[in-house]
Amino acid sequence: MDSFSAAELEWILWIQELTGAAVRAVMVAVTALGSEEVLFLLVVICFFTGKPALGLRLGTLLAISGVLNAELKALFGRPRPSDVMPQVRQVFTRGLSFPSGHAQNSAAVWGYLGNRLGGWRLSAACALVALIGLSRVVLGVHYPSDVVAGWLAGGLLALGFARLARRLPDSGGGRFSPWGLAAGSMAALLLCVWSREPHAARLIGVASGLWAASVRTPASSAVRPAWTAAAAAALVLLLFGALKWLLVPRLDPAVASVPAFAAYFGLGYLLVSASRSSARV
Repeated sequence: MDSFSAAELEWILWIQELTGAAVRAVMVAVTALGSEEVLFLLVVICFFTGKPALGLRLGTLLAISGVLNAELKALFGRPRPSDVMPQVRQVFTRGLSFPSGHAQNSAAVWGYLGNRLGGWRLSAACALVALIGLSRVVLGVHYPSDVVAGWLAGGLLALGFARLARRLPDSGGGRFSPWGLAAGSMAALLLCVWSREPHAARLIGVASGLWAASVRTPASSAVRPAWTAAAAAALVLLLFGALKWLLVPRLDPAVASVPAFAAYFGLGYLLVSASRSSARV
């Protein structure tokens, strides 16, 4: 272990000594706002509040960030702080440490959304991203440098995607070639299989399902009743979490990428189809 990592571990232990159970409970709630489930909830909300094009963008950005984060973690191979120093208290987690996925994904998705909305919402998004990153250190699951790297990667993704999104149609994907989207999805899936990253394959799958359904027939921009949106969000998130914990861990990582992609492709397709159906109720 290098001296820089050792200093970071000492800093983590110091901040954990300063924070009690109440602060840690708050940090658990804060860190959840950077989870894939909550970030995907933003996608669901967009489809059921008449903003399908924005939902497509957020789903695509989450997938890109997830794949990039998985590849960076595999490249650097840095263990979690608690794997190096057992005295570090942490919540349940698994996998490698650098860069922080919560910090990166939240900076990408919340950052893009805040930039899109502008004004005080951008400031609020930046504050939320900062708190999510801090929570990862307080909870002992990441080094501070993991979080900073995640912020930088996610922020660059948000800025780059904001430029790219200006060229995307507002109709929700209807102008894109199905064959081009299929080729891109398959290339990303093969990368996940090669690098044994089924969790990244999940995000590619759900984004591909969103695009496939939207290319076939652009999603409706009608605003649905609140109860419809709430019921759909609960169902989709239940399926999102169930597939994550029941399907992927039971299979070899290389093998799991294909069924994970297929299952989450169906979930994304179902989301768009359900948003269309509810508009006709």
